[in-house]
Amino acid sequence: MVGAPTPRIVLTRSVQDNLPLATALAAKGIPVQEIPCLEVRYLTVPDLPPAPSCVAFSSRHSVLALENRGLLNKLLKNGNPLLAAVGPSTARQLLRGGHEATIVADPPTGKVLATMLSRRISPETDILLICGNLQGGGLEPWLRRLGFHPRILVVYENISPQVPFRERFPVAAVLVASPSAGRRLCRALPWMLQNRFLVPGPTTARAMRKLGARFVEEVGVGQQVWLEALKAAWMDTATPSHPPLAMSPDFDKRLLDPS
Repeated sequence: MVGAPTPRIVLTRSVQDNLPLATALAAKGIPVQEIPCLEVRYLTVPDLPPAPSCVAFSSRHSVLALENRGLLNKLLKNGNPLLAAVGPSTARQLLRGGHEATIVADPPTGKVLATMLSRRISPETDILLICGNLQGGGLEPWLRRLGFHPRILVVYENISPQVPFRERFPVAAVLVASPSAGRRLCRALPWMLQNRFLVPGPTTARAMRKLGARFVEEVGVGQQVWLEALKAAWMDTATPSHPPLAMSPDFDKRLLDPS
């Protein structure tokens, strides 16, 4: 007799970004289903701005985008700027390129890094913020709120991959790291709304609830935080505490209207 299918953890970031978490989950014997709802494209940077006093990197991709264009060393070789990074993964990517971040935000959020910078440098300091088109993490608004006037260099953009249709399968939990990823997933696979969603914070939580998801948990940010939360969610499937839900009749409207 064939047993029931094992519930899976669904990861929705890009394949490259999913890799560390997917590997760690697999090492614990937890089955993973990757459904990438985000992709990153590195942009051409025609001219580097003048050397700043401080360079803040919003993500690992902000470092990789400059590395891939051969511009990271060119930017950082002059002036010995203070280097700041949102999160340990961003700092590690800098270190692989031979540059050590002095200030590293952990938890990896823009608010934390902006606060750390405000305790280290004056608002008049020339800051160059290296980021993507969506400026995830909110570093720029937090810097401006604290009196800084950063220059912005957008080096990558988040694009929308096509999410293929999949037949329903057992899900222990879905990790959604941004509202846009959640919308893409649920538009392609509306049945996913019945499942348990783990999200980094209130912005994504609000977006998922607006789409019609009822089981939404804010778990914070970071690979280790996500790993522990997903492991706990998978263990919960042994004694289910989240029964399947019937979708509300107006969920299609919520999926089509992202406002």
